[in-house]
Amino acid sequence: MNIIRKKTVSRKKPLQNRSRERVELILETTEKLISEMPIPDISTSKIAKTAGIPVGSIYQYFNDRDAVLLELGERLIDREDALLEQVFDMISTTLPWKLVVQRVLRAYAESMRQSDTLYRLDMALAHVEEWIQIHRRSEDRMTLFFASYPAFSDNGLSPEKAQTVARMIVITATTIILRVQAERDEESVNTLVEEAEKLIIAYLSLYLKD
Repeated sequence: MNIIRKKTVSRKKPLQNRSRERVELILETTEKLISEMPIPDISTSKIAKTAGIPVGSIYQYFNDRDAVLLELGERLIDREDALLEQVFDMISTTLPWKLVVQRVLRAYAESMRQSDTLYRLDMALAHVEEWIQIHRRSEDRMTLFFASYPAFSDNGLSPEKAQTVARMIVITATTIILRVQAERDEESVNTLVEEAEKLIIAYLSLYLKD
């Protein structure tokens, strides 16, 4: 069985249209395979055979199978971040902050529940250093994004304090949502999300007025 190693792997960025199309095919095929079999059973030869390309084509852009998984995972995380930013931008200027928390958290939970691929990658890549760094970059990006919420400055928080508060929210929400992904019972999921809302709202109430 092919076990994922604890290491950092590199990826080559495609420059030509044909190269980009080939990389997209590799990633799409890998995502399909993840939905069909355990990740440790996926190899570069399996990806190549399923995609209908020579295995050497994969090594033109990726050092190994782990690099393919990391590229796919980073894209999925970036997609989740962009979705949350979009939801937040749509409601942050029109709704009270407590409702903003509820709407964003529920959008996050629903999106992640539908992303079984990302959940599987999280389980498989948990101890890979580059995967940890990808998550940290996402955390930093989302912290800066949410720290710019005008309610923070309106309530007298300095930019540094706003970032600290935003980081705590990002860490808390991410930790709870990862647990939500593991749940299959609808009632359990709803309970976890509701309790997460209460926790984050209670924390923010220390800094924001109703």
